[in-house]
Amino acid sequence: MKFQISLLFLFLALSACQNNTTSVQTPSTNFQLDEFEFFSPTLLIQDKNGNAIPNAKVLIGYQINEPFENNFLIADDAGVLDLPNEWNTELPLTVEAQGFLRITHLNAHPKSQIITLIKDPGYNPIEVKGVVNGFGDLPTDKHMDFGMVIKMMKRDGLVSFDLNELISPYNDYITAMGQRVGIPSNLSLPNQKVKYSILTLGFNKPQYRSYTRQQGLLNYYVAQGNFHFKNVVDILRSGGDLFSAIDELNLTSGGFNHQVVGPQGATLNLKVGQVKFNASTQIHAPQYPSDLFVASVTLNKRNDNYFPTDIVSLKPGESKSVRYVAGETPEFVSLLGKSEQSASGPIIQPQMSLTITQINENIEFIPHIPKPVLKENLLKAEVPNYSFYKAGTYAVLEDIRKLSSGDAQVDVITKRWEIFANNWESTIQIPEWPEGTTTRNKSQWAIHYLGTNEETLGFSRDSFSKTTHLTRNVTDSN
Repeated sequence: MKFQISLLFLFLALSACQNNTTSVQTPSTNFQLDEFEFFSPTLLIQDKNGNAIPNAKVLIGYQINEPFENNFLIADDAGVLDLPNEWNTELPLTVEAQGFLRITHLNAHPKSQIITLIKDPGYNPIEVKGVVNGFGDLPTDKHMDFGMVIKMMKRDGLVSFDLNELISPYNDYITAMGQRVGIPSNLSLPNQKVKYSILTLGFNKPQYRSYTRQQGLLNYYVAQGNFHFKNVVDILRSGGDLFSAIDELNLTSGGFNHQVVGPQGATLNLKVGQVKFNASTQIHAPQYPSDLFVASVTLNKRNDNYFPTDIVSLKPGESKSVRYVAGETPEFVSLLGKSEQSASGPIIQPQMSLTITQINENIEFIPHIPKPVLKENLLKAEVPNYSFYKAGTYAVLEDIRKLSSGDAQVDVITKRWEIFANNWESTIQIPEWPEGTTTRNKSQWAIHYLGTNEETLGFSRDSFSKTTHLTRNVTDSN
């Protein structure tokens, strides 16, 4: 039952990231190709705050000394690198610096440009903890009340999100009906009594623990909600449809707070009830194959940060009412996925598609793609049919570490290398980094095809904020 409860809240967590996978992921690097003018073509390598990154290593092309000699270079202490005269055509540009993630842009041109990197967050999460309050005196009834603490994200977090910050890989344990039940540690249960059949059960876990690998001023959100306890327990115990359980979730309000998070973590208390979800609208699912599922999350925005106000599952062609904050314009993040039943419960498969829509826009998905194939340094995938604008291809090398929390195990995924291509590529040739590529654990390549509702020029991390559609799948790399 522990696994199913965690999986139920996974779908709630997906809302804050507008996102895309069941694995825990780390934040990723930001790659920009902003242009500026020097007397000769020059790279300027900096962090997201505009500070120079000294001694960054740069590879122009697919391998050292190809297509010209001395194509593996080092920027100076000011983060500046004069481009060689031999570079005179479109080539891959790969950049790595101490403490930053490696990135490649496959369609780089020999012109002056600024490259912005994000720090390598490392493998160890930082704990943010506190108490959720504001529930008041709850009645003794058949509903379980909860607060779920989530780090808010901006729209460009669509692809590069960290599920570790949304569903904690660590469990806290409560006792229910004589059983020890693990729940995600970022879930807070206020002091309450819940009726279950002829029993009255007491719960009180106001504390939460959330995890991030980002530092600085971070914005957090707590979603207040409840669900019919017996209905959900009976559904999950009987091995029933997970999405029937999802539809039992009832989000009613939210709360916000922020804190500066340092290497040692932070304490942050939150209060529910600051904003009510008091308006409603209809969303409509497209027709889709019966062996897949659709879950849709309603989002509102606060200071360019997104937070969820509702979540529903949708059968093919089905319409449902969803709630949002009155006076605001909601957006909808819908996920087309596939799950397979196992002895421990449903397992979400890695192939998925996602779309972001506005009110009165049709939900339409890019089709799922088969599992990519990796042979030596060639990553091959089947390009899907798609009628909108093709923003680009995004491939990521991910390190997978098994993390134990009690009797549960979670895949913690850390991004190690990102590759951007301007077009939808069926074959990506992975550059041979002269110093080799190492991961600590098992690894995989994930490939994404991204689409938009409007034509864009070039493809980089800036394109993520304009993405409206994507499809994704993975393959082992070792």
